[in-house]
Amino acid sequence: MAEIHQEAQVVPSTGSTQSCTVEIIPRRLKMHNVSESELDALASGSTSINLTFFGICLGAAISFGIVLRTTTLEPLSKAVFEALFFSSLVMGAYFGVFGVKDYRASKKRLSDIKGGRILNSA
Repeated sequence: MAEIHQEAQVVPSTGSTQSCTVEIIPRRLKMHNVSESELDALASGSTSINLTFFGICLGAAISFGIVLRTTTLEPLSKAVFEALFFSSLVMGAYFGVFGVKDYRASKKRLSDIKGGRILNSA
């Protein structure tokens, strides 16, 4: 681990008609050594919230589908459950696609870091 400490410096301006003071703010940098297996563990835990919503929507669609297949409902109730079933399927598909996209992007970012191609944007 490397730490860098600097003291604050105040530099008054010279040669100017207006008084101005420049203050150099110190910064602190901590570096940690991370093994490849630790990096893999970190990346595996950072999945997208989209996968969570995908699981919720898939579970809801399964539940609504079971209700539709196993019970006899009044026409209005059946229409409501069908609407809920299909909207859960559509939302599940949406969240599933973006969840997989986010997962692949995080894996690519991890391989870029391991390969020494660190990108500035997250």
